[in-house]
Amino acid sequence: MANFHTNLLVVAADEQNMLKLLKLCARNLLACVEETRFSLGNIDQYESVAALYRQLHGYLDAYYWIALSGASGTTAPPGAGEVTWGVNESGREALYGGADRLGSSFGSLVGNPNIEISVSVAPTARPLSDSASVRLDEYAGTFVLSMTYSTAWEPNSGDIDAFFSLLEPGDYGVAFLDADEGDAYTLVSAFSGLHHGGCGLKDIASPSVDEDRDARDLQKDVEKCVQVRREDIHDLAELAYAVAVCRWPEYESAQHSYCADDYYEHCQDGEEGNFERWYEENFPDYINYEEEYEKLYPGEAKDGSIDLLAKGGRLSASSIEAKRIDWISPSKGDLAQIGRCLAHMVRLLPIHVMLDDVNHAVNQDAIASALAGDEVVITSTWHDSRSRAPVELAITTPDGVEYGRLGNGQLWSMTDSVGEMVNSSATIACLLPHLSARVDKVMPIALRSGHARHSIFIVRIELADGAYERIEEDALALLARRCSERNSRSSVKRG
Repeated sequence: MANFHTNLLVVAADEQNMLKLLKLCARNLLACVEETRFSLGNIDQYESVAALYRQLHGYLDAYYWIALSGASGTTAPPGAGEVTWGVNESGREALYGGADRLGSSFGSLVGNPNIEISVSVAPTARPLSDSASVRLDEYAGTFVLSMTYSTAWEPNSGDIDAFFSLLEPGDYGVAFLDADEGDAYTLVSAFSGLHHGGCGLKDIASPSVDEDRDARDLQKDVEKCVQVRREDIHDLAELAYAVAVCRWPEYESAQHSYCADDYYEHCQDGEEGNFERWYEENFPDYINYEEEYEKLYPGEAKDGSIDLLAKGGRLSASSIEAKRIDWISPSKGDLAQIGRCLAHMVRLLPIHVMLDDVNHAVNQDAIASALAGDEVVITSTWHDSRSRAPVELAITTPDGVEYGRLGNGQLWSMTDSVGEMVNSSATIACLLPHLSARVDKVMPIALRSGHARHSIFIVRIELADGAYERIEEDALALLARRCSERNSRSSVKRG
């Protein structure tokens, strides 16, 4: 049985350049029409990526190894004195020992006997998967094509090189990931960069990434990329890489391998055969990062629909820390700024908060009886006084016993530094119906060292539901009320 290689190619380009790429795929399919049975009229008549992709999608899926090859052949730019001659697998036999003869014949044909001939044979790697997973998305006018497939023994890097050598000049953000089942997918060859066509995949001046990556390091990249809205990524290579690491299908395989190594190293005698059961019990739901991204930004790439997160954009700290939002009687401009604050805070979730025992009294008895994992409730109290913060947040037990109050300076995120934000308390208050909270860490002052002046009480806040479409609507409805009627509380999720 051949050894599987998983390959993922992602290309990001504007409509004009994505058309060039799809038309090259179409020419490659036409060059092997006896196998593909692909038929398309005048390729150059297509001026819409969506229209051409509809014609190609099924063939890209079924004949990916031909679409991504040098099968169509083309001449180099005028004056270059070189020709790339692409042939498909059925022509492989005719080339054995015959490259010089082919070059001589072609040189005589074009009247230039000194012309240099290079031969690209496709496919260079044997396809193993019956079909590819092919997808085309659009993010703010930038199109992203991704293709995932399996080959035998080695990736189809030779095909990809020939493909990009034949690609017309343009700007293409490219990412190519491949890994071998022989390495249990724990080592991933990762490449990304800005390509201009007319040369091999890696024959570019400055790739962004070109190295073998440990899958755990790659996973650190994806945990960052999944938080960033793709419509806000303007660097083509960065966009292609972000999409690639989120769609890489082998994270679970790598996790399985790492866990197996650790399990067998530390298991007791007689437990060697229990690994699969142990793995299923401890890792029942492995994260699909593309699904996680689409939960954060639903519908963004599919139909152009805009929701709260899409409208929010990715903000700098200065935008979030703006001090001039009037939360009491917000104007139209204030509401737009508030919408951006909400979107930013949702992206940062889950966040962790700490009781403010400097400016507010805390209930030491309640803290002493709390345990990590206990559910808590965040309540808000709004004020119409402009001399102090518009809202105060308290943490209580589900039965209403207060632990203490939150301050602006005790917020942080697992993925980004929140820091001290003037508008953070009001933003959280607007989100409360969609949030839930639990004790993350607790240590009463009595259990700390004799020099400690404060107890430790940290709460994790996260989304309680996925109702993104209601977040902004509910917040605007809340702010339309008088301050005395705005008080609310976080969601309670028992169990």
